[in-house]
Amino acid sequence: MAATAATIIGVNAFTQPCHYPYDQCGWVLAGRDYGYSFDELQAAANSDDGSYIYDALYSCDSETGELKYITWCGIAACGTGTVPNDNCVDLNDLEDPEGLEV
Repeated sequence: MAATAATIIGVNAFTQPCHYPYDQCGWVLAGRDYGYSFDELQAAANSDDGSYIYDALYSCDSETGELKYITWCGIAACGTGTVPNDNCVDLNDLEDPEGLEV
């Protein structure tokens, strides 16, 4: 899968840089541990769609906190994966302990 790369340019508002060289979901980066702003995620993803930027996967490119957009995972499909990396989750592959269809 080809990845589109865009980097954040300008003043950083995050409270803690994401950890190099790991991949993180937008909603994780916007959380209290990192504090990336909507504008920072928007700049990296080159999109102004909030659901798009939060459900996307970003690469933590350097120890300075610079982000690179990797891919959009789909609605609610960006999840915490094998720590410390997040990944895109195929919602059809999730086990259903109640026997209900997903």
